[in-house]
Amino acid sequence: MNARLGDVVQIESIKHSGQFHRHWAKTEILHCTDRELIGVNDHTLVTEADGTQWVTSERALCFFWTDRWYHVIAMEGENGWSYYCNLASPLIWKTKRKIQYIDYDIDYYVDVQGNDYVLDRDEFADRAEKEPYSAELIQTIHASLEELQTLYQERSGVFAPGTVSTWITIYDEFK
Repeated sequence: MNARLGDVVQIESIKHSGQFHRHWAKTEILHCTDRELIGVNDHTLVTEADGTQWVTSERALCFFWTDRWYHVIAMEGENGWSYYCNLASPLIWKTKRKIQYIDYDIDYYVDVQGNDYVLDRDEFADRAEKEPYSAELIQTIHASLEELQTLYQERSGVFAPGTVSTWITIYDEFK
């Protein structure tokens, strides 16, 4: 997609069934190639499936890929950055200004102290049975979780020292 620094996209999350899950009204693009999108949410309106709306309270860097079954959200807090990683389909461009992904419930979280957690395994298992998910999809999600854990343990990729500060500096200089 031909998105450039400063372009704005909306992000939409759906479930495997196609059911709407969540929508972010505004993400400013910092970097975009055929393979990845890096953007920032800064006090962005979010709409939940039940119609509830809220505004994000902190800046968040969003790292999406077209070939990975996860994305990473680095969230700025009072005491530093935490990482919320959604196990999800690769990024899908729906229009020039809207991206979408399928949320698969299971998440990987790294808090500001560096402790890491796997969240919502039971939700993933329940939905995998109800939908149902293919064995190949379940294997892909589990392999992607392992990949995220390895990246964090090795402090590589988005978890590498300086990655977040580099992109937030670009955002600060741009805005």
